[in-house]
Amino acid sequence: MSDRARGRPARPLNLSLKHLRAAREVAALGSFTAAAVNLAMTQPGVSRLVAQVERDLGIPLFLRSTRTVTLTGPGRDFLEAAGRFLDDLDSQVAHARGLGGQLRGRLVISSLLSLTHHLVPGALAAYRRDHPGVEVHMREGLGSEVYEDVRSGIADFGLGNATGLGPEIVAEDAVRESCLVVLPSGHPLASQASVALRDVAREPLVSLPVGSGLRRLMDGVAAAHGLTLSHMTVVEQFGSLLDFVAAGLGLAIVPPTALPPRLPRTLKARPVVSPAIVREIGILRLRTRPLSPAAIGFLDVFRPRFIQAVPRPQPRP
Repeated sequence: MSDRARGRPARPLNLSLKHLRAAREVAALGSFTAAAVNLAMTQPGVSRLVAQVERDLGIPLFLRSTRTVTLTGPGRDFLEAAGRFLDDLDSQVAHARGLGGQLRGRLVISSLLSLTHHLVPGALAAYRRDHPGVEVHMREGLGSEVYEDVRSGIADFGLGNATGLGPEIVAEDAVRESCLVVLPSGHPLASQASVALRDVAREPLVSLPVGSGLRRLMDGVAAAHGLTLSHMTVVEQFGSLLDFVAAGLGLAIVPPTALPPRLPRTLKARPVVSPAIVREIGILRLRTRPLSPAAIGFLDVFRPRFIQAVPRPQPRP
């Protein structure tokens, strides 16, 4: 029987903001592990905080199984109210800090490997000059890894493939770019203004692993036109692609955003045509998760650079 039912005054809650944030993250992400990563805590630490909330309230917030974590009815009601309180508090804190011109906190960005070489560092340097108090963590990976980082809540947002997304993910500022073939300057195809995909298919390629979204896109376009690409050398990093091409080990198909502003004289880049290989990339975020002030500040710097840097697809000849 509860204290109220016995006629005694209710026991005051002894919960901190840390307790409420832990419970809210578990509810939002449906995972103690993802909540722990997002809060920079251990999973047992998050579990202890949530258990303390449940003990203080006298109700279970979650139904736990080996695979899923779901809210109970009372847990949903309590965390909706707690969430509104935390959102209001965060807004007031962000406003107060903004008055002093300083954003603070922790920002986790998950990005395709191709974008972290040139686009992200420049934007981050400009952001850091205005907001030196924000701790930034970069997670680099393949398209599937960026998607999972955003879906699980590990990352505040992602820079990744804007196609084939689930309903829980929103892609903003999506742009399309046509891929190029990078080849040694002395290669016979380097003298052409553009290179047909059928000619690329006759050459050995230096490529990313089969799990890469770019690799699947290349193979899919080729197969749709009766072609098979020859991936003779597989590397893990975009930076390695150029080194291996320069060494004469093959050609590489890459998006323009993966290339440095100036290629070495030993390399040339030409558009792939007949057909073009076009990918769509954008800024990915959870539909139900508002961006933090730190994330909004970074994207204000990154967006114009991103949109301007991506060449538009060339019309088919």
